[in-house]
Amino acid sequence: MLKILSKNDHERYESFLLNYKKEGFDLILDKNPFLKAIANILPSAIYVLDFVRDEYLYVGENCTRIFGYTREEYMSQGRELFLSHAHPDDVNIYLSKVIEHSGSVMNEISKEDLPLCRFSVLFRSKNKEGVYLKILQQYVVLEVTDEKMPMFSLGVVTDLTNHVNNEKFVFNITKYKNGVGTILYDFEKTLHILPDITARENQVLQLLVQGNTTKQIAEILHLSNFTVSAHRRNLLAKTESKNTFELVEFAIKTGLMR
Repeated sequence: MLKILSKNDHERYESFLLNYKKEGFDLILDKNPFLKAIANILPSAIYVLDFVRDEYLYVGENCTRIFGYTREEYMSQGRELFLSHAHPDDVNIYLSKVIEHSGSVMNEISKEDLPLCRFSVLFRSKNKEGVYLKILQQYVVLEVTDEKMPMFSLGVVTDLTNHVNNEKFVFNITKYKNGVGTILYDFEKTLHILPDITARENQVLQLLVQGNTTKQIAEILHLSNFTVSAHRRNLLAKTESKNTFELVEFAIKTGLMR
């Protein structure tokens, strides 16, 4: 489905398509032996996704080796073919929790810095024979709208079934600058923490983030200092934080507060 773009976004969108068609991804691979090795030798498949039309501009031939579907099938059926085979439990986690809690992190990333970020998702996906594989999907955004919505992305999916022996869902965002990566968001940890945070602990956490002391929190919530300290200790244990500073930093980064 074609998304409506502003005039400025539309011009950048058409410019990207024009340059892409001139160069062609197969030609890009020929110029980059390392990228070509990833595309053709490793159990990985490279793709270029057009978010505006929700279709693939390029899919590596290794997709057949991994999933059993041809690149032509992915090109003709678009992203729906890929998404429809993801494990429903993992899709539910992504839609109900990851999008919500990573939103605050995404809002803090500038439009200029988005192309410096790598998005990684570890999930289960079914191949053509109906067998679930453990798939690592990593992608970068190539072009965004003025509202910071992706227009194009370059990604690679890798079959890690023989290397991962659990069903854990993982999602993180890492920003790379001058060759150094900084994790901006890590859902692997918050997945197990959020259900354990009680309503009262959430209140205490919000007040801690606002800079209140134990005494001030006790007065605001009409609790004893001892009770507030107990809630703080519980929060430290559940988030594996060493002190209040780490707890507050973790809460802000992960969107822990509800």
